[in-house]
Amino acid sequence: MARLDDLTRGLLRLVVLLGACGWSTLSAASLEAPQYHHTAWSMEQGAPVDVWALAQGSDGYLWLGTGTGLYRFDGLQFELQAPPASYPFVTTNITSLHMGPDDRLWIGFLLGGISMLHKGRFTHYTGDAMPTAMVLGFVTDRDGAVWAASTSGLSRFDGRRWAKVGQDWGYPSDRADALLLDSHGTLWASTGNTLVYLPRGERRFRPSGESVSHFASLGFRRRSPVRRAQWRARDDSRCRRRRYRWIGRYG
Repeated sequence: MARLDDLTRGLLRLVVLLGACGWSTLSAASLEAPQYHHTAWSMEQGAPVDVWALAQGSDGYLWLGTGTGLYRFDGLQFELQAPPASYPFVTTNITSLHMGPDDRLWIGFLLGGISMLHKGRFTHYTGDAMPTAMVLGFVTDRDGAVWAASTSGLSRFDGRRWAKVGQDWGYPSDRADALLLDSHGTLWASTGNTLVYLPRGERRFRPSGESVSHFASLGFRRRSPVRRAQWRARDDSRCRRRRYRWIGRYG
């Protein structure tokens, strides 16, 4: 079985990408750079349609969150990965994936709700702290807490339970569009209007003074090129492999 290369993360600085769709801010020139070797998988080759999110585990498998469910790709085949029929997802429309450092795959949905896959077993979370609208992203911080951004707010998992993050944390919004953890362990969040940050070890978000729009994206630039496989997802039912980074794109 072909295995994919592990993703190596090199971080240099924070870039705030503004716009209605953060992925669309990537220029065509940067995505089609001639020095890269491209391999594409179309729907005819088994690639799923409507890919919203990508994640990779330490075992090399690539995971795809799509409008029709969760898929795993081993470099040759795309396989649908679904929980038992008696224990289904809240919806098959997956909008966010995050592979934690412990190889737990966090799954967010278009209609809200969070699930987790670990060692072949799914867990679906319920309760008042669950997002009730589109889940847009996850981050695992340096202390192991998992944060989830959604259009219905910011949530945090401490390893035992999920809790809403609001004024008690100094978080100023009822939505969270994007999350990012920098090399110092600081958590950055786009609220739909402003960019705020939480230094490691603190419990109050601080204002950055930067304004952002709805659905802004946050990202890093690399310190230097890393010779690894890079992938991007497209809404025309193709997955493309490129070097250096993983990129998801819708549109």
